[in-house]
Amino acid sequence: MIEKPKLSFSHNWNNKLECDIYTTFRGFKEDRYQYRVSNTGKIHDVFLKRKHYHQATLRYVTHFEQLAQVDVTLLRLDTGLVEFRDIVELFRRFGIEPEDPVMMLVMIK
Repeated sequence: MIEKPKLSFSHNWNNKLECDIYTTFRGFKEDRYQYRVSNTGKIHDVFLKRKHYHQATLRYVTHFEQLAQVDVTLLRLDTGLVEFRDIVELFRRFGIEPEDPVMMLVMIK
């Protein structure tokens, strides 16, 4: 049996995992980006705090040269935070600085 691709979350920011469509931003690494691109259109097992949460299809993957280049409205929707400085602090907790490259995944349940 072929295992489905996985996508893990440590938190359900803004309760986005309850939505039919949601985004997630991840630090950009070429190999991880290529892995996600190769799994576009495939159903993923989504985990929250290491427990299976649901399945969702990866519909779209893109990358940005810097987190700071992402439209702040999109970041607000993704995180549930209003102030850019709070968004930056959240991403810093995950080791992502405003000048770091990121990739965005769009998932549909």
